[in-house]
Amino acid sequence: MRGHWLRSILALALVWGSSFGSIQSSWSDPIGDEQGIYPLSSDFSETGQFDLTQFQIDASLTEFNISITFQNLTNPANAPNGFSHPITQIYFHTSPRGSYRVEKLGFSDPIGNSNILLDSQYQWRLMIEITGWNVEFYSDQQGIGAFYPYQIQLIENTIHLQILDHSLGEPSTNWAYTVLVGAYNYQHPTMGKFRKINRDPSYLEFGGGDDGDYDPNILDILTLPNAAWSQNHILASYCTQNKLKATISPVSEAHPDYARASNPPSSVWEPGGINCIDSNYQTQPRERYAIVSRKQINSRLEYYLSYVEALENLEEFGHDRSQLLLFIEQISANIFRFTIQDTSQTRWQVPKNDWPEPPNFAGGEYLYDWALNYTPFGIRVVRKANQDVIFNSAPNLDSSQPGFRNLVFKQNYLEFSTSISSDSMIFGLGERVDSLNLERNQIYTIWNMDQGTPRDKNLYGHHPFFH
Repeated sequence: MRGHWLRSILALALVWGSSFGSIQSSWSDPIGDEQGIYPLSSDFSETGQFDLTQFQIDASLTEFNISITFQNLTNPANAPNGFSHPITQIYFHTSPRGSYRVEKLGFSDPIGNSNILLDSQYQWRLMIEITGWNVEFYSDQQGIGAFYPYQIQLIENTIHLQILDHSLGEPSTNWAYTVLVGAYNYQHPTMGKFRKINRDPSYLEFGGGDDGDYDPNILDILTLPNAAWSQNHILASYCTQNKLKATISPVSEAHPDYARASNPPSSVWEPGGINCIDSNYQTQPRERYAIVSRKQINSRLEYYLSYVEALENLEEFGHDRSQLLLFIEQISANIFRFTIQDTSQTRWQVPKNDWPEPPNFAGGEYLYDWALNYTPFGIRVVRKANQDVIFNSAPNLDSSQPGFRNLVFKQNYLEFSTSISSDSMIFGLGERVDSLNLERNQIYTIWNMDQGTPRDKNLYGHHPFFH
């Protein structure tokens, strides 16, 4: 995954249309977006062999007709299906996404050595694996070695597959699909069907990845516009240090946002993965916002923030809001409040009658000091008694603190960070079965999952604080 990578598992998203009769869905994928560095063997001398350009599916109650088009398919190994290199896995998720309490049919783990994770909120009931030598089926009813009547044909660079009896019932727009396309290891399939992606290419293995065990063996993903994450971002979101693999979510007509954006940033990948908390991607300073003006209204200070084009724009989360309004209020001797709002539209806020205001401050000395950094924007709050830093989203005010994304404000994503001292103890970032004082350099989820008591997983509540 270094430089331009090539990943050879086509993560395709299949989507149904109406739930009556024959349904057709079709997607185009950007040409030339395969990632990685080809092996040195002359069998890989022609590029585009893992570059998905079109995917189409016709579905009825009993039959699937699937067409997968690549930029360029060759057959140096004389495979009977007319092509040698790509391996395509299509996962069919027929149960709805949602609470862990909803019983789902099927499996959650991927088949083979694709080296990714499937979204745990979905189960798959059928997986179809297509290579130049065979078509194999895995189902929740028949298990490994399942068989469905099929016909396969290659016309130019398009693989046409007809499944004559899928036994999954009537297709629905609520169905979701994950399709992975990878480089088939036809010389040694028993050692893993997907060719490994290493740091440097060798005679038969790809380069552009890591030499570890946690980067995905994937070359291309079907991408759709206006999606939450880019193809580059999702394939890079692993962490070798913490033994985390990248997770790929399925796509459905009911939830089109789970598709991936079509214009991935070219520099997001880094050795070891971007999902490590100390990776350059997570810690690189981003300007993002700067204070451009201020005014005072009674006891409240107002500051206008303007978006600054950052080196890495996190476009996978959508567009940044261009203008923000910051309110600062010193409520009492020990309460300091700041509010950041979007100036272009009104957003829902917790009603004030649910959070009664403290009595008006009668005057006296505040127990804290505060300061603003104008470019990049940040807030720093210090306890006067001992000069402890209580909150610091502007680490450039303190040269001992590393940089990080201090504020991200998008339509569907908010992020505001604070640095804390190295000797602080951290508690309450999600209820979990673990030590009370949380370890550093870990990612803790505080979205309450309402599930049982697995170790190191978020459970029912969260009450974060540090000391």
